[in-house]
Amino acid sequence: MARNPNEPTGSYHAGPGTAHEIGVMMGFIAVFLLVTAVYLVLWKIGNKKGAAKERERRHILHEKAKNSQDTSAMEALDMQVNPAMPPPNLPANVHISEHPCLLSKLSLLRSVNTNARDTKALIHEISLILGCEALGHCLQVKECGTDKTPLGHQYTMLDTTPSLTLVPILRSGLGMLEAFQLLLPHPVPVHHLGLYREPSTLQAVEYYNNLPYHRPLFTAAGDHAVDQEGRVPQTAILLDPVIATGGTASAAIQTLLEWGVRRVVLISIVGNREGVARAAAQAHEYISGGDAGEKEVEIWTGAVDEGGLDGRGMIMPGLGDVGDRLFGTVGK
Repeated sequence: MARNPNEPTGSYHAGPGTAHEIGVMMGFIAVFLLVTAVYLVLWKIGNKKGAAKERERRHILHEKAKNSQDTSAMEALDMQVNPAMPPPNLPANVHISEHPCLLSKLSLLRSVNTNARDTKALIHEISLILGCEALGHCLQVKECGTDKTPLGHQYTMLDTTPSLTLVPILRSGLGMLEAFQLLLPHPVPVHHLGLYREPSTLQAVEYYNNLPYHRPLFTAAGDHAVDQEGRVPQTAILLDPVIATGGTASAAIQTLLEWGVRRVVLISIVGNREGVARAAAQAHEYISGGDAGEKEVEIWTGAVDEGGLDGRGMIMPGLGDVGDRLFGTVGK
């Protein structure tokens, strides 16, 4: 009998069935999950070891500061060496906003998914709310002549007093500057302070300062300081989005008080409780240091986080590095 030419000459083997393919896929998934679990365990062990080394390093720095009687360094390091220390009560010159819109915008600002453009917008909007609250408390109005409306009716002109200057701390304070410039009825001087935290001790180091070199002298009759160049504002509005250890804010406040202003109003978006309390105490410390004349420090903030600081001195939960987030340099 003749063989069918279409009949296959070799033996036929059926391919793997669906059950076999599912089994292979589940095997790969099981291996992936096992590797992931091992990685997480090793990561946690390494993280604990790193945290232990960091605590030991800070304890050594604390002992060195203690032996050298450097109280400011001890206060900053105590926040990490003794995280279980009870938080201090905030003094009366600290004001925490309860505005619902601010709190809602702050929750958006905290998110890791908020990009640089939205970060800038949220900081601007939060600063507007904080600015309304703070300026409404520290400014007054005074009559400054008369004018006429378009219908020809005369009315009394009003202006704000005392005069003031805006002082953003570089870089992140620049994100708050425009909001205050929009709120104020007239342009005011803007001075800049550049400070960074030394990584090992978390102490503030000044790298830029464009305050005038002269120290202003106050007049007894007016609410302004007067020097040979003209009028110097009595109040400085200090802009710094985050108060962590309080070292940078305290150094900036001290610089402004030594320059000659009578009142420093610090505006921040979020702060750590210990750092805020440390900055709020600067006026008392400055007066007790022997300077004549009354000095005032006020702090206005959107929130005070209770999570403490991590090993790098960053607030938990906080906002991250606001300067990096504003200018798109995250990961540097």
